Amino acid sequence: MSDALQIEGLTRAYGALRAVDEVTLTVRAGARHALIGPNGAGKSTMFKLLSGEVRPTAGRIRYFGTDITRLSQPRRARMRISQTYQHSSVFMPLTVLENVALAAQRVQNIGTVWWRGADRYPDRTAAALESLAAVGLGDRAGALASSLSHGERRQLELALALVCRPRLLLLDEPTAGMSATESAAFVDLVRTLPDDLTVIVVEHDLDVVFSLATDISVLHHGQLLATGTPEQVSADPGVQEAYLSWTVADDDDLEVSS
Repeated sequence: MSDALQIEGLTRAYGALRAVDEVTLTVRAGARHALIGPNGAGKSTMFKLLSGEVRPTAGRIRYFGTDITRLSQPRRARMRISQTYQHSSVFMPLTVLENVALAAQRVQNIGTVWWRGADRYPDRTAAALESLAAVGLGDRAGALASSLSHGERRQLELALALVCRPRLLLLDEPTAGMSATESAAFVDLVRTLPDDLTVIVVEHDLDVVFSLATDISVLHHGQLLATGTPEQVSADPGVQEAYLSWTVADDDDLEVSS
């Protein structure tokens, strides 16, 4: 299986500040690849560069061999790159099924006639129900999105991404605000995703990272500090010196144990 992403010298500068600084990285197809690092490490900018939300100052991104460096976010979406967002992106007044059906319709370029209702497009409805079943929300299809718990809304956002049939799925802080129980359930859910789906996750919770990731890349001051298996990264002296103790000091920061 070929590499999903080949990233070469990727840089994003804001004046004199290099939020991402000449990062070169390969993401294996089918990997569960985590991007971690302390606050200000460049994780969010890196995520936006991969999704197409932000254009790089320099460098190149190849997606299954195709150069997508200058492609827009919608163009990348049409190439089956899906993402979830750190903050909720669901339509609260609509039902769970209507939310996912709208996403399915958009993929088929019929989103401009959404007011006709999901029942006018049985194939879209079927795809939406399949995605809801995959994330454990099959029995909540008729519920209003506003009635869902925080964890269920995260599940719904994942269904929105999966209905687009992605080859690459980008998850931005997917367990933010979740309880430990909800986070563990979300990890179990991601484990059930198809083996040929490549997942890149930006995540602060190291318990989630080390439960889920097959590969980890550590960013520090915009640069790639280390990359490898969880075991390799956790044993890396440079990573440990930079910020890791494998315990969370508080909701935002990580500290080094003595």
